[in-house]
Amino acid sequence: MRKGISPVVATVILVAVALVLSVALASWVMGIWGTLGASGAIQIVSASLSNASSKNLTILVINRGSGTSLIFDVKLVNGTHILTATTYSPTNVSAGANETIKCTVLGAKPGSLYTIELYTSEGVVTYQVRAKG
Repeated sequence: MRKGISPVVATVILVAVALVLSVALASWVMGIWGTLGASGAIQIVSASLSNASSKNLTILVINRGSGTSLIFDVKLVNGTHILTATTYSPTNVSAGANETIKCTVLGAKPGSLYTIELYTSEGVVTYQVRAKG
């Protein structure tokens, strides 16, 4: 008579090995999807538009997302009047990082209320600011 492990023990071992392998595979796949699905979430913390003669716009942003976000354009909107930042260059903001954006905007009128529009890789972020006179 041959000796070996019983069919019940063999089945338990196979199920345990299959379970461990499936957990390992799921962890690996989720790790890949987690990095591929990472995205930024830009939030404007504060902004100021200095007097009309210097035309300096300063914006403090934070990226609350899990990936880097690209800010590629800045505009000021007052009704149908749209002003584009003239000295702005695209900025990458890492996850969890703060960034100060400084640019020049021509045509802002002192005392006027403007909506800042930041165009990011995830969409448009808005914030209101009043031009100082």
